[in-house]
Amino acid sequence: MNRTFFILIMLLVFYSNKIISQNYVESKRQKDYQEYLIKSNTSNTEKSPKAYTVNQTIGGDDILSSLKIDIAGDNLQVWRNIGSSTWEYQYFEYSSYPGRGVHLYADGEVYFVNPSETDFYVNGVAASGALSYFYAFGETAYDRIDIDQIDNYNATVKMTKTGIIEVLLTINYPAESDYINYQWEITNFSGSSMSDIRFFAGGDTYSYGSDNGIGYWEGSTNTLGCQKDDNGQTVSVFLQGLQTPFQHESAYYDDVHDHVLANALTGTVTTTTHDNSIALEWRKATLASGETWVINSIEKYSDKDITDLIVTAPLNETIAPGQTKSITFNVRNNSTNIVSDIILSEIIDLAGWSVNVTNPVSAFSLGVGANQDVTMEVTCPISATEGTIAQATLSATANTETANDKAYIEVVGSLPGISTQPSDQNVCSNSDAVSFSVSATNATGYQWQENSGSWSNISDGGVYSGSQSATLNISDVNGLVGNKYRCEISNSVGDITSDQAFIIGDNTDPVPDITNLVDIIGQCSISLSAPTATDYCSGIITATTSDPTTYNSQGTYTVTWDYEDDMGNTSSQNQTVIIDDVNAPVADVVTLSDITAECEVTSLTAPTATDNCEGTITGTSNVALPITITTSVVWTYEDGNGNISTQTQNVIINDVTVPVADAISLVDIIDECEVSSLIAPTATDNCAGIITGTTNISFPITISTTVIWTYEDENGNISTQNQNVIIDDVTAPVPDQSNLPDITEFCSVTISDIPSSTDNCEGNIDATTLNSLEYNTEGTYIITWTFVDNNGNSVSQNQTVIIVDSDPFVETQDITVYLDENGNVTITPQDIDNGSSDDCGIESMTLDITSFTAEDIGENTVNLTVTDYSGNSSSKSAIVTVIQPDFNLAIPNFISPNGDAKNDIWIIQGVEQLEGFSLNIFNKIGEIIYQSDNYKNTWDATFNGKLLPDGNYYYIFSNGIISYTGFISVVK
Repeated sequence: MNRTFFILIMLLVFYSNKIISQNYVESKRQKDYQEYLIKSNTSNTEKSPKAYTVNQTIGGDDILSSLKIDIAGDNLQVWRNIGSSTWEYQYFEYSSYPGRGVHLYADGEVYFVNPSETDFYVNGVAASGALSYFYAFGETAYDRIDIDQIDNYNATVKMTKTGIIEVLLTINYPAESDYINYQWEITNFSGSSMSDIRFFAGGDTYSYGSDNGIGYWEGSTNTLGCQKDDNGQTVSVFLQGLQTPFQHESAYYDDVHDHVLANALTGTVTTTTHDNSIALEWRKATLASGETWVINSIEKYSDKDITDLIVTAPLNETIAPGQTKSITFNVRNNSTNIVSDIILSEIIDLAGWSVNVTNPVSAFSLGVGANQDVTMEVTCPISATEGTIAQATLSATANTETANDKAYIEVVGSLPGISTQPSDQNVCSNSDAVSFSVSATNATGYQWQENSGSWSNISDGGVYSGSQSATLNISDVNGLVGNKYRCEISNSVGDITSDQAFIIGDNTDPVPDITNLVDIIGQCSISLSAPTATDYCSGIITATTSDPTTYNSQGTYTVTWDYEDDMGNTSSQNQTVIIDDVNAPVADVVTLSDITAECEVTSLTAPTATDNCEGTITGTSNVALPITITTSVVWTYEDGNGNISTQTQNVIINDVTVPVADAISLVDIIDECEVSSLIAPTATDNCAGIITGTTNISFPITISTTVIWTYEDENGNISTQNQNVIIDDVTAPVPDQSNLPDITEFCSVTISDIPSSTDNCEGNIDATTLNSLEYNTEGTYIITWTFVDNNGNSVSQNQTVIIVDSDPFVETQDITVYLDENGNVTITPQDIDNGSSDDCGIESMTLDITSFTAEDIGENTVNLTVTDYSGNSSSKSAIVTVIQPDFNLAIPNFISPNGDAKNDIWIIQGVEQLEGFSLNIFNKIGEIIYQSDNYKNTWDATFNGKLLPDGNYYYIFSNGIISYTGFISVVK
């Protein structure tokens, strides 16, 4: 028999009226609950209680997958039919089923039921011992519990700690719904303020079959739940916090229980399948004496075909006849993949109602675990009767599967209906009185509001009366003109607001006395007179304008005349003003006489004309003075209003005289190198005066030339004059150094410092030579440098080059060599050389003796000769000691560095007679762990100051000619 899921968040739910001993601990899978016959999915057999003599059903049906609330005997029972039925108690306490029901923490106290101290009443009748299964562990106990049925849909449980605190739970089952409403009212009766109030609600998430499930939290609807898939169905049980909780938790039931008892939830959801419990927590910082804190929550059960989507409907929706209202569903992705192309549809079960999804209106997608709020607009017909419940269903379809849920919407009456709206009120004086009225049907309250910048409620008093009735009287409008007024009309369903109305004062605009003002037209100037208007309150009003009333300039103007009465009502008119002068000025002289000159005319006397508006007008001309060519001067007379007349006058200029050179002949110009400039000669012209000659010669002049100077006046009269320029260079370059220094270098030299000279015409001139500029051989050489300018003038200089090379420096070293196994050994000059050198480089090194045999054992003298590239050579002797080595060395193959003074050091017997034998020891990865260039029995099996681990190591003992190799074992 499977257990039911329950989240009744109360201290009271039992399985029967049997009295069970107080220390009874309920097993999670016990079978001793009252069993009922139930109606299956295919039969219509009613179940009947076995043991209850009283069964007062508050709400719900005895059918599969439904909720039901009973008062059976002396127990309040909230249960779910999931295929087998069991009564369950739900409370937060350590027992076999921790983490259920409610838990109140206030002012440092935890409030629970203590059966030994608590009196119980069911519908006013004492029910002693009815709650004998409840346990308490030192918490503060209630001293009275009252369980009452109010009607067929409501029950209450009141838990009282006399004189301190009271918790009133109202349980409501909306007809035909699949959820239960809970409302807790927590009231402070202690006489002083309480602090840190924490209220917890929750329970173990039982469902049919295995009760393990996956938790989830939907923040948009404050919904905490658990769901599982079972036999093709998605079963979901949850709490929906109608008020935003401080915290929530969905986790293993023992964990939730512990966190509740610690008065702090974690705000987390464990999304793996587990033995789940859920809880919501609300907090209030303080609860004043006499203050009541109200908390709402809902328990709901959903059993649907498995799809990729879960649709959750809103709860506790109401609507008035004729009202249109938006409600919010939630669509959640229940799969492990992204769900795309989700399409929404809607339907309502009652005729005359309409539903329409307004957001989102097109297909959408949801990521894994994501959810989407969906807004549905519901319209209730005006004929609907109070108490009617409509079922609005939202369906979400994707991947050929459809998920849905329905919202239960109850008709709760009708909103008021406005018959007559308030109308604007006109006043002519600030001391006038006005009244605003509204009439409505089905109304129980009227609240007038005023807006002088924002809306606020009006209270009786001052200039107002009747603000809580359908008529608002204002006895004095002073300071209120322009304010808006409206009435908020209410009943038990809700409220509506009337249209707004104004205190307008005199709202009639002044009426102009002339409907259309005539245009005013003149040629030169116009002055205007103000028109008038007649006003409802103020009588005759003379217009004002911000525009000018006198016009002296040509053009068309619009004058706006404004009329304003004492109450600020305004009207306006436009009047057109046209100033249009069309007569051009008339010249005072019919024909103007010609003016003649040979060079220029520097001034003219302007003629005049007479204008009808401007009087005498002096002519103007665009001709620039002085006039130097024959010109027709056009004189223009303009009156300033766009009227123009013109006259023409001839000015004749005729110059025929050429310029005369100021000097009869020009002197020759002589230079050795070039002439970079010439002083231009001048001539005198009858009109232009002094004229400077011009020439087409380019500068500088570097060869002898005849320069032609031209004098031309502005009228094309030309004369010319010649001048000779003579160029003759005879001076050779001068070396910059009177004597060139000798160049002395060791070994070789490349000449890069080229001597220079200075020429009178060309400036700097570098020397050239036919001799070589590179010398690598010891000796003395002469370089001849030559300086030549472009005119063939030249001079030469000699420079000495000396190359020096010294003898080589020879340095030797004595060496010791060992005969090989055949009794032979060979050496090279490099074995004896110890850093010989030469300034210019060593060409070769030679030894007089290079091979030795057993006959040469002992010291032998050899000579090293060094020769440089210039053929210079030097020699020096050295000692070569020839040794016959002992090839019977005793090399041990192990070392035992354990501190016992035996084999702690690796000793090679016979090594003391050897010189120049190096020792290298390697580990197994080829790393050198010991090295000596002249080993003398000192290795102690250490590396970097630490003993090596036991193992085999490879060694090479060699002087470069003879090598000994093998393995040595380190054994401690």
